Amino acid sequence: MRYARFCSAGLITLFLALLGAAFVLSGCGLRPLLSDVSLVPAQISPNADGNDDVTHVRYRIGRSADVSIYFVDAAGARHYFRNAQRRSPGKYDVYWGGVINDPQLRQVAGGSMLVESQMLPDGVYTWVVEAVDAGGRRQEVTGQITLQGADTTLPELHNFTVVPQVFRPNQDGLRDDWVSISYYLTKQAQRVQVYLKRAQVGLDEPDLKYPIPEQETVHPLMAIT
Repeated sequence: MRYARFCSAGLITLFLALLGAAFVLSGCGLRPLLSDVSLVPAQISPNADGNDDVTHVRYRIGRSADVSIYFVDAAGARHYFRNAQRRSPGKYDVYWGGVINDPQLRQVAGGSMLVESQMLPDGVYTWVVEAVDAGGRRQEVTGQITLQGADTTLPELHNFTVVPQVFRPNQDGLRDDWVSISYYLTKQAQRVQVYLKRAQVGLDEPDLKYPIPEQETVHPLMAIT
């Protein structure tokens, strides 16, 4: 009888352990991959006037996933704001002001210009928030957003020049130990960055940027006018 009672107790313990594991697994299974998705407001006017320039994007991830946020125009083309970016479980929110990541190389006066992002034109778009987990399971939430009065004019950078092309910063007193960097903007910009990069970088070397502060007066080594 003692042996029988021992076996019964062991079976009860094993059953409770399996029940607990099943409860945990079922809890994980009930947790949605993507939830609590919203874009508010549903109409924006991204023209930097301070009124409804952006919409607030919110979403929750139930387990690690690659998240994409994109907008589909009337022709069915996708315009990505986020493209398959890894996210851990949790709540997320971000502001979107009509700008999408669409790198383009354009020809302007004095050379070429790389446009890394640009404003979408006015219209009604379908927004999509999509999550894909490690097992390939996909979930998405969609809605509509309207852009009205968007400022789509790019601040183009023209006539970028560096004179001289070769200089010798050896402090020998000759006027070849600094350079003049000049450019023309077609539109007022909130921020302009001028920096140096190495023309060739090895595979095991970092691709560093060396910012150059903008000044109206001549710097001992270089000037920006």
